[in-house]
Amino acid sequence: MASTEPPGRLLTQLVDEQAQSRPGALYCLHAVSQDPSQGWRPISIQQLAQAVNRLAWWLDDRLAGKKNQVLAERPQLRRALDELETNCADVPVARWPMAAVWEVFSSGSVQPYPHREHFVDIEDRAALIIHSSGTTGLPKPVVVSHGYLATLDHMASLPVPPGRQTAQLFLRCQGQLRLLHGPLFHFIGLVCLSECIFFQTPFLLPPDRPLTPDLFVTIMAMDSPPEWGLVAPYLLEGLAASEPGRQALARLSALNYGGAPIASTTAETVASLLSLQTMMGSSETGYTPTLLCEDPADWGYMEWNPAFQLRMEEVGEGLWELVLPRPASRHYHAIFHTYPHLTEYRTGDLFRPHPHKPGLWRYDGRGDDIIVLSNGEKFNPIDAEKRLESHPLVAHAAIFGQDRFQAALLVEPQWDELPAAWTPDSLRQTLGSLIDQANSLLPAHGQILQSHVAFSSNDRPFALSPKGTLRRRETAEMYHAVLDGLYAQPPRNPLSSPTPVQPPGSSLEAIQHWVQQVVAGILDSSAVSPHDDIVALGMDSLQVVRLSQRLQDAATSLHPAQQPLSWTSTTIYEMGTVQRLATGLYQHFHPQTRRRSWTRDDQLTHTIWQHARFMRGSGLTVALTGSTGSLGSYLLHQLLQSPFISQIYCLNRSPDAADRQSSSFHEKQLAQDWLTRATPVQFWEAHLEDEHLGLSAHRYHTLQHTMDVLIHNAWPTTSTPIPETLHPATRVLPQGYAESKFVAEALCGIAAESQPTTARIAIHRVGQLGGPSTPEKGMWNPRDWVPALVRSSQTMGLLPDSLGGLRVDWLPIDIAAQAIVQIVHTHMKPSLPSTPASPTPNPLTIYHITNPHPQPWRALSQLIADTISAKIVPLAEWVADLRGRVSGNELEDLPAAPLLGFFAVLDESEKSRQTLGVVEVEVVNARRDSRVMREVGGVDRGLVRTWLEQWVEGGWIVRGN
Repeated sequence: MASTEPPGRLLTQLVDEQAQSRPGALYCLHAVSQDPSQGWRPISIQQLAQAVNRLAWWLDDRLAGKKNQVLAERPQLRRALDELETNCADVPVARWPMAAVWEVFSSGSVQPYPHREHFVDIEDRAALIIHSSGTTGLPKPVVVSHGYLATLDHMASLPVPPGRQTAQLFLRCQGQLRLLHGPLFHFIGLVCLSECIFFQTPFLLPPDRPLTPDLFVTIMAMDSPPEWGLVAPYLLEGLAASEPGRQALARLSALNYGGAPIASTTAETVASLLSLQTMMGSSETGYTPTLLCEDPADWGYMEWNPAFQLRMEEVGEGLWELVLPRPASRHYHAIFHTYPHLTEYRTGDLFRPHPHKPGLWRYDGRGDDIIVLSNGEKFNPIDAEKRLESHPLVAHAAIFGQDRFQAALLVEPQWDELPAAWTPDSLRQTLGSLIDQANSLLPAHGQILQSHVAFSSNDRPFALSPKGTLRRRETAEMYHAVLDGLYAQPPRNPLSSPTPVQPPGSSLEAIQHWVQQVVAGILDSSAVSPHDDIVALGMDSLQVVRLSQRLQDAATSLHPAQQPLSWTSTTIYEMGTVQRLATGLYQHFHPQTRRRSWTRDDQLTHTIWQHARFMRGSGLTVALTGSTGSLGSYLLHQLLQSPFISQIYCLNRSPDAADRQSSSFHEKQLAQDWLTRATPVQFWEAHLEDEHLGLSAHRYHTLQHTMDVLIHNAWPTTSTPIPETLHPATRVLPQGYAESKFVAEALCGIAAESQPTTARIAIHRVGQLGGPSTPEKGMWNPRDWVPALVRSSQTMGLLPDSLGGLRVDWLPIDIAAQAIVQIVHTHMKPSLPSTPASPTPNPLTIYHITNPHPQPWRALSQLIADTISAKIVPLAEWVADLRGRVSGNELEDLPAAPLLGFFAVLDESEKSRQTLGVVEVEVVNARRDSRVMREVGGVDRGLVRTWLEQWVEGGWIVRGN
């Protein structure tokens, strides 16, 4: 009789169908980069379908004519295929940069790749190969067929008893955003990627690094965070241990966990915050479906779905093994797609029944010698133990680690062969090279450190079977206290550490070189770049623990009197590279170098930046000169916050401009993370008077062919007043500064006239810039004349009652930077086609960056005088007093002294009632093209009070009585 079960659905065809019926539906939120602050990029189901087609054609092109094709992303998988002599043609895929990944998901159209097979014809054909975690032996490739994948889909049709619910959240939470954290080449990645297509459930994919509390808090702080997930237990232990982690967990509605045991205290904490339930599954078997336990306190127990055929066989000592007999149909049983020749599969997984509730089972380890660490990693210790037992002083060797974070070794010596003067340390030294040999037979996560080696007691021999094989569980119980003692101490491996205990010095260079050596040694690598991501290099959780201990020891030994620095695994993961680790250690010894962290405003702005940049096209490339100066730093700060700029080149005369830029941001209290966590910025040494600006041919070519905007900020700022047009030479002041600007403006005008369609030029005539508009953004540059006047006035005890013909038309420097960047964006917008009614736009535009609301000095002088305890006097009296002090010994406190000539001219303008250099400047263009110029107000008492507070905080002036 024909089967009544519906045929399976093919994932590739299902993706194409959904791309037609729901093209804009969200498939996933993909991490933009390894840096979690960069945020997530949405990928629609249509983009997924196009990416599948694009990669299929790419593979087809490279494997033309090959019958057997394998895309091997992991080197281990490629080696396994070689060893199996599969005769497959493989395409090695190098680690792709994120830019290449986004090209795969580009919106450009692509011809559909033909895939017309039917499920019944290819049910047993390999769809993909995943990497097992080693539950059933040594880790190995597992071939996943289309029939195996269909069993995941069929879970939705598996009957559930009336009044009960399935424990599998992917069925209960269909359509709700899922958190995926785990290797995509393991079972947890396979089921998520498949289920999210089968059941139209989007997921969030964090950066490819451990899920630290900070990263998880960032994820759950999203406006619409994930609602559920399937996770490994060790992730929950770190999250449940901190209050921010617990608060973030509480935003989830439910979690499944599996793959390893979980500490009861951790699980109880998590279960108090959300619905928690363990699950059963593996790479080979797929799911073993369970029911949601009726009592939430039974989070650690499994109740098998009676519709799924299995049996429990007692193996002794209160333990039962899960056995899967072959049913009449493979509709739900993935194991018989993995091993189609089997009639029964013994999982080797052992369980204990609930003491009071029939039908509930708690996982209790493996029946074979597989050790499952607390982080879910598995390994087989037999070969390593046999290598250790080859030594004449070793009777038996036993490796442990079940439910622990790392492996430990117990050695039972050949007591009769030991020398009379033996000690545990001497025997440990004797066996050192043999332990290294044993480690070569173990995976990285199963390595034995010298600190985790102990010896048995003469009166307590290991528990052995009648065949003489180790009874691991009984031996572990016998030496429980010894093992607890080993795990109570931090991991150290001094015998196998060729690098010095501490850096040779406390300079950043010395520390970075030492950290490179340590990381390379732990990874057994010949060289490690300072910018390499240590997780991407393959550093596992145990190696991270070893690295954290090395850093902790170095910090203590190098500066024993310094406040202790806690180098946790979380710290290592969050820093991520040798350079950042070295910088963190260096800043611990030199606190004055620590970076200013994000403010809340910075974080919110960065969040907007990371989402808005996906709305742009290719983005603008901007070159900025003079970025390390006062205005230059604020300009760069604004440019970095623009989501419409994709690349910035800073051209400065100094070869150490990057360091100076960081210092300038630090001095101005601008968050230095903008330099590394936003738009890419490069600092190039340039000499504008030289041919090709003093740049290499390659860099000059890059600027020529990629630069959209050049902001030339190399002239010092001034308050020279001029209208928003070019002016004749007769109006130029007879000084080199003014003349050079006149020539430059004239050349800009000629260029704009000669190339009106290609050269769009804007001249920004910057007036007097004041300090920043908010208290937390640094202070007004003391080298300017206004700070010099205020500091000198405090020393003199006198403040002038006027500034001659000058009015207060000062513009806060951060507002000026915003205005310039806004004008750049406006200026770069494509113009509408010209018509007779709308002539072609002028290719040259001139902007006045000055306050459009001038204020009288007298309205502000009293506040300044009160702050510095100065008497207000006529300007002439103030200038005369300053002139009389120039020859004295107070010049350090009289920064206005070098500017005496300037203030004398102000006095003369007052006497002749002339307006010195001030005309009614036009700001029409600036206000038209800059929102902030339209909104800015005049300098008022509140703004002046901010500047005074900044000077007091910066030590420039002292608050008066």
